[in-house]
Amino acid sequence: MIKTLTTLIRTTTSIMNLLANKKGLALLPALFFFFSCEEPSELGLELNPKGDAISTHYVEIPLETAQVHIDSIFSSSNIIRNNAGVITSITPVYIGRNKSEDFGVLTATAYSNIGTLDSIPPVAASASLDSAFLRLRFGSSFFGDELSAAQTLTIYQLQDAIEPTSAVDGNLAYRYYTNDSEVLGEQIGQLTFDTSAVVNNTLSIPLSDLFASGILDQLKADTTTFSTQAAFNEFIRGLAIVPGEENTFINSYSPALSKIDLYYGGDSARVSFPLIPKEMEEETLLQLPAYYHLEADYSGTGLENVPMYGYNEEFQTTDGQLYFRSSAGLVPKISYAAFRDLITADSLEGYRIIINQAILAIDSIEANGPFQPLPSALSMNFVDGNNSPIPVVTRADLPVSLEMRTFIAGQDTLFRYQGDLALALEEYALNANDHYLQGIVYPAGPSSLASFVTEPADITLKVYYTIIKED
Repeated sequence: MIKTLTTLIRTTTSIMNLLANKKGLALLPALFFFFSCEEPSELGLELNPKGDAISTHYVEIPLETAQVHIDSIFSSSNIIRNNAGVITSITPVYIGRNKSEDFGVLTATAYSNIGTLDSIPPVAASASLDSAFLRLRFGSSFFGDELSAAQTLTIYQLQDAIEPTSAVDGNLAYRYYTNDSEVLGEQIGQLTFDTSAVVNNTLSIPLSDLFASGILDQLKADTTTFSTQAAFNEFIRGLAIVPGEENTFINSYSPALSKIDLYYGGDSARVSFPLIPKEMEEETLLQLPAYYHLEADYSGTGLENVPMYGYNEEFQTTDGQLYFRSSAGLVPKISYAAFRDLITADSLEGYRIIINQAILAIDSIEANGPFQPLPSALSMNFVDGNNSPIPVVTRADLPVSLEMRTFIAGQDTLFRYQGDLALALEEYALNANDHYLQGIVYPAGPSSLASFVTEPADITLKVYYTIIKED
């Protein structure tokens, strides 16, 4: 009711502004009838004091859709700083493997450099290696199925350390994407485990004696190797964390809370190497040299024709459904050409159109299980002819937020996403700017593994609009 009144107030204000300098000003008392509790679909010509000069309508429009596969999904561990430049958070990195009936097999491999020491401990020449572990601080949210099943992670050294993608005025950027990967070197560790082995959210993976002894011997022989991050990168290179073929879920790990622990000397003396590189005084890290690479196998799914198309190219899936998983670049595209056809119809010639509400609804979404989450919110961005988001110039260009709603259908709890496109479509009605006639659905926040499948028929535009005769 409140939303309806707000809509009608906006309509009334627009109409008053339109009629203020016209003979039609005499119509204004009648406009107060808009503040009834009737739905706009029930308002009509009975409100009109002069025949067909003004009326309010409702229409539900089916929309044309397509599937798009986008690239450039950012996957580096991002550093978030406050206004004072202090790090407030560091985004996690995905690792693991999951298979689903809808999306096939998705594999996330993690790559990371290793940080050098802030202080170098003295190590006696007689000290011998006890053990070494990679301590991965896992996230608390698993994505997939069969969480109790055995998983395998294999650790490799990289052939080369991860390099910054740009270095400008002391700012180091490590901007890597899900289609990027590194060349693997020697295997240095492996663990088969189940979730009971993740103690206090930390998984401990034993590392090979050969790898760990190399570090210990270098500490004895030449500590300058550890004095700068650049020298340490040359020596240690970096590591890859590769999931096994039998794995059933994907999780994330926190680079900020993960490390390599090396024990030596018989009395359990320890030295720890963080997975965050040492930040030099003249450098500011914009991202960590840590990221994940995704590989998708869509065999046997409605997406198996994805490899036939280029990035940002529109296509139809083999089963006719629409798929959303932003981290894998799967997003629906929506055309609003039907809205254009509505307002340019011959029957509306000579009328001024005011868009009260234009609700984009993605309906009848069903969750696939407790560990296959739906996106908590979506965002619809208007795109150009190349399916790239248009720059924001006016408020009408802003991404449209789509909120999640729940409803009961029979015995099932279903979900819908909906948001109001009135501002943008009103702009189209005024200026006929075609870039308001197509958009792509993205996540409202960072790309994630949350996903859904929907039917094109379940994507509609519900338009409440007022028409006013121009003469």
